[in-house]
Amino acid sequence: EALAQEIGDKSRIYYGIGSAFYPEGWPDGIGRNCMRLNFSGLNEEVIEENIKKLGEFFQEKSVH
Repeated sequence: EALAQEIGDKSRIYYGIGSAFYPEGWPDGIGRNCMRLNFSGLNEEVIEENIKKLGEFFQEKSVH
């Protein structure tokens, strides 16, 4: 959740945290390493640019 908020604040890219897409009652941790992306209404160039930004963001996080 913190990473979703951080990338949203930094790059205005928002994604659904994976755990929000699992039914209640599943064991803790289910979906924590997942995200849901939505590309509705975006052209291919914008999608590619934002995927690149996401990749760079997570690459930077994995180095630290």
